[in-house]
Amino acid sequence: MSLNERPQSQSRSGLLLVLRRDKEKTTNEKIIQSALKQFDFHKITKTDTSLMRKDLIITGKNRMVYLKQIWDSFRESELVITDRLHGLIFAFITGTPVVAFDNSTHKIKNSYFDWLFRFENVQYIDNNAEIDELVEKIKIVRTAGASYEYNDDFGSEYKEIINYLRS
Repeated sequence: MSLNERPQSQSRSGLLLVLRRDKEKTTNEKIIQSALKQFDFHKITKTDTSLMRKDLIITGKNRMVYLKQIWDSFRESELVITDRLHGLIFAFITGTPVVAFDNSTHKIKNSYFDWLFRFENVQYIDNNAEIDELVEKIKIVRTAGASYEYNDDFGSEYKEIINYLRS
């Protein structure tokens, strides 16, 4: 999460839904769809961080090309809703406002409360939440907006680790 893939400035539009399609999925997409009816997004794109195409072979030589394409889709969006850990991380490193649902492994919840809870444009929402709570979280991150400011200060509690790694 210390990568800085934020654009210096860029217009953003639309919503990026980055949702699981596997056994770890616990998100109720009907609640998301109901909540989104209260907003007017220019476009809504549904994707996943896993590139599941049989014709696609990712190698050491081409992986950065595909990764940058995924990051570009985050940079171009005004908001991300995700239940994938890498969706949360990619939103964070690109400065894109994000509402993150947990999944069956609780990676999202733990990452949020361990690292990201202090960022207003990053919001966690429990899978048992009602539509009104999701609407409120979307309003919070939209008001906070995109973050173009990068700050790698993860707090004094990590200074010893950071200094050790830098040495």
